[in-house]
This record gives sequence, C-alpha cells and structure tokens, in this order.
Amino acid sequence: MSRKEFLKFKAAAEKIERECNTPEKAGQFLIKIGYLNPDGQVAEKYR
Repeated sequence: MSRKEFLKFKAAAEKIERECNTPEKAGQFLIKIGYLNPDGQVAEKYR
C-alpha cells in the first residue's frame, strides 16, 4: 500500500468512526454496506 493509499484509507476510517459513534448508527452503517441484514443478522455471504 502506498503512502497516498494509506492516507486515503485512514481518512475513510476516521470518517466512519465519527459518523458511527453510537451502536444504533454503527448498526445502520453495517446494514447500509450489506454486512448485516435489516433484521440485524450477519448477511449470508459473510457467514
């Protein structure tokens, strides 16, 4: 990973940390990206 890629990744991680600072927000984010189903269970493709 180049320095530029690392800084971009780090900025994205910091944004997620700021925006998902409660369990409810984190759950909604995981649903949005497809890791969790709307019922809160881990999606089949990640099991």
